[in-house]
Amino acid sequence: MRKFIIAIVILMGFSGINSFAQKNEYRSDASYTDPVKRKELLIPNAFTPNNDGQNDFFKIKNITDEKIIDFKVFNRWGTILFRTTDPNLGWDGTNKGQPQPVGVYGYVIQIGYPDGNIETYKGTVTLLK
Repeated sequence: MRKFIIAIVILMGFSGINSFAQKNEYRSDASYTDPVKRKELLIPNAFTPNNDGQNDFFKIKNITDEKIIDFKVFNRWGTILFRTTDPNLGWDGTNKGQPQPVGVYGYVIQIGYPDGNIETYKGTVTLLK
């Protein structure tokens, strides 16, 4: 029996801006901008779709108030193998019902935040068996 260690990549976005006007002695319309800190999304960098009940799907682990606008997984030739907007779904390592080989796959995930901002996360995930 082989054992694998699955690491989770933590991506932190700092997009969006809170701004407010403040009066000061030099200008009455001076403004201050403050970056909005986003929740850390837990996107795995590997998964094992072997039906053992552990790490069988590649999906974001902690989606709550955010909305998945688009979640795509690609093979090395750029073919889309998986696509969803459902936060409960994840890629099971197949394409059209056929298991995909061990390897590295690309993803692009667009997340909509409650404040209206949209973040795009790009990276790779390793499919292990």
